[in-house]
Amino acid sequence: SKVPQCRIPQHDPVHLTNSETAVLLDGIQEEWFHDLVIFTLNTGMRRGEIINLRWVDVDLEHRLIRIVNQEHFTVKGGRGRTIPMNDTVYTILQNRLSIGSYVFTNQAGGKLYDNYIQHRFKKYIRRLGLNPNLHFHHLRHTFATSLVKQGVPIYEVQHLLGHANVTTTQIYSHMSVEDLRSAVGVLDKLASAG
Repeated sequence: SKVPQCRIPQHDPVHLTNSETAVLLDGIQEEWFHDLVIFTLNTGMRRGEIINLRWVDVDLEHRLIRIVNQEHFTVKGGRGRTIPMNDTVYTILQNRLSIGSYVFTNQAGGKLYDNYIQHRFKKYIRRLGLNPNLHFHHLRHTFATSLVKQGVPIYEVQHLLGHANVTTTQIYSHMSVEDLRSAVGVLDKLASAG
């Protein structure tokens, strides 16, 4: 208890750029997987949350997705949450055929598996010549980074991601030099007014 903890250098989370996202979406051939990737980019849900998402937890009328603990699946941290749907997610869910109890299924309506989703994603990353370090989880990072860059408050991003502590979410608040340049640029207006 008296030994000081080592400081681990913090790295910005890996996320897909706009051009990488466009290449990926243009290159995905299967409609169901294309929908799944867009769904992830617009909800920030974890892979396990997506493959365990049941129709009973989707409220199309109120445009809400409930992420809840189930008999064979526990939400990370044990705490469920509710994610509002944007128009993109609403359209994807409205157009999906309900052939089983799960929202995203295999062709027979059975449950998808974690490794299958990751394997499929990596196959496309390699085939399309994208950054080989990208994993399916980086779609979640892309969701969070996009929200922060659009000015969504970090506390709202925290709740959408389901983080118990805002310090976990703050890794997404990295700013580019251009973001910082525009921030200090507001002071020019004050100087010219005085």
